[in-house]
Amino acid sequence: MLPVWGISQTFLVLEKMGTKKRYEYYPGESIKVKMKGEEYYMTEYITSMSDSTLNFTERSVFLSNIDAINISSKPRRLKIARHAPQILKAGIGLFFIDQFNNVIVRGNSASIDRSITIASATIASTGALLLFTKPKTKKIKRWWRVRIVEIY
Repeated sequence: MLPVWGISQTFLVLEKMGTKKRYEYYPGESIKVKMKGEEYYMTEYITSMSDSTLNFTERSVFLSNIDAINISSKPRRLKIARHAPQILKAGIGLFFIDQFNNVIVRGNSASIDRSITIASATIASTGALLLFTKPKTKKIKRWWRVRIVEIY
């Protein structure tokens, strides 16, 4: 007869109820959380977990006090989507720099160059479309919940 071992695994789950969307965090991983009543996200390393508490290196928090979790470190999000606002600004900026160069530097009248317009519209529309990708933070309300799962 083989001996029975008491091995378990505990991890934090951020999940959208009713769907298969979920993010898992294990002890030793870093997590960016925003607590209720605070303005900023804090990056902490998870040391351990209990039924309703997350233990970080320097403090412990209740799951009910978590307002949002930043999921940008998880692989489900496009990496380039982080730069969507800068891509949008670059497309608009290209058009205005060309106009500035044409009118102020060269002394010509204001005219629209077709190739610059197409390039700047393409860059700006790419940035605008990337703005609509999944957000990098998940607020813990309505359909999203945080819970600690322990598997024996």
